[in-house]
Amino acid sequence: MLRHRRPARLGGDEFAALITVADPPEAAELSGALTGAIAAPIKVEDITITIGASVGFATSPQDGRTAAALLRHADAAMYRLKHRGDSGRRANRSQD
Repeated sequence: MLRHRRPARLGGDEFAALITVADPPEAAELSGALTGAIAAPIKVEDITITIGASVGFATSPQDGRTAAALLRHADAAMYRLKHRGDSGRRANRSQD
């Protein structure tokens, strides 16, 4: 269950949210839902538009205990996705 949300635009096309969840699997589920919602087609007049997103996430205490540390880890996970050319979601874990 989402208890606290702190969304922010970091600049350009980058956004971040600090969200309290119960455990890492819930964070993964939430990031998957976010990725799916962003990828849903949007119809504007006669044109269907689809976009994708790369969503990196981090959890505490595994990835850090401060907002800054969590943001750094989530950002690193997102950039690994982007460098691979993937849309999707990824935790900041060392297993690739």
